[in-house]
Amino acid sequence: MAFGIKVPPKVKSQLRKLKPVAKHHYFIVTILLFGGVAAVIYSVNQTLAAPTDDAYRSERLQSTIGSKFNKNARDTIEKIKALQKSTDTAVPEANFPAGRINPFAE
Repeated sequence: MAFGIKVPPKVKSQLRKLKPVAKHHYFIVTILLFGGVAAVIYSVNQTLAAPTDDAYRSERLQSTIGSKFNKNARDTIEKIKALQKSTDTAVPEANFPAGRINPFAE
């Protein structure tokens, strides 16, 4: 054999049995590779399709997210209420220079 390696006779007989398989080893490796990829995709799909634990999720959300809008919530709410609505017509007209118009006017 090559490199002067002495192989026992039992191993030689086993290697002779593998010669027909060795002719097609690229095909066998390719099939095993695709099978492994398919198994991984299937397991990831099963993991993502599993139902979630909604009770645990809501518990974690409540423990990590504060419930206050900000420290001065009353002031902020009053400022929001003081804003004008889009239906209010008490908006003063802007004075444009001669020859100019308001592109947003209806």
